[in-house]
Amino acid sequence: MTPTERLLTILRLINEAQDRGAVVAAATRVREQMAGIYEGTAGARMWRRDIRTLRDRGLIETDLSTRMTPNRTGIRLRVPAKPERLHLTGREHAAISRARRALRGTISSVSPLRPRESPRHGIDDASRILRFLEENDEEVELGQLSSWLNLPQRDVYELIDALTREDVINRGVVTSIEFGYDVDETADLPTTVRVFRGSVRCQSPTRGCGMDELGFFPYSLPETEDRLSLIDEALSKLALEGPERQLLSQARAKLTEWRVNLMAAMS
Repeated sequence: MTPTERLLTILRLINEAQDRGAVVAAATRVREQMAGIYEGTAGARMWRRDIRTLRDRGLIETDLSTRMTPNRTGIRLRVPAKPERLHLTGREHAAISRARRALRGTISSVSPLRPRESPRHGIDDASRILRFLEENDEEVELGQLSSWLNLPQRDVYELIDALTREDVINRGVVTSIEFGYDVDETADLPTTVRVFRGSVRCQSPTRGCGMDELGFFPYSLPETEDRLSLIDEALSKLALEGPERQLLSQARAKLTEWRVNLMAAMS
């Protein structure tokens, strides 16, 4: 199991414990669920290193004591609750995606799991791709992702496949990813990929899929500022029809309020 797979699996398991109603997850239980990965002296060192990486990025809190996790063995995600009225709708997501294609021609350079000034890690490219896919309610060609990321198609495939591969979590870390294959060709790589939204709720179309499966449904502060910068540029530079301008303005109002909430939580 690669470092990227280990870190994302830890996040997924903590999120599942909290989804089941636990105030915090038990660190010992997370390690047990990843049987064979963190065993022995070397495994214990690797566990401490992985937990430190996630904690230093501000993604988790550790050393928490509760009735179910005594002696500072509790662990939980650090994700602020986002009011549903601030969730972007499917149409607002689509308008932002169209603006990004028109102005940037690539996916966001901001990782959902990377705070400012943090060293880059394999989880950054994987989570950037995952966030992009969940924001787009359509298939994306693997070749297009390869071009945007300036990586060979096989490398892009392996980044995404790490999220879906059956390993410790036998259904894959992210179950909403779907690959598409061209049945008329014999290529060993898929041609398209998407995040399947399932039964889409108009107000919260990315709920339950993509980054939400890892527990990180809300945009981080860097992500929020990235989207706001993009929207401001679109509103000032693009010749937008009335409905498109309205969708971007609605999204801007929600993201602006969410940025205030995030900054208040940090102070």
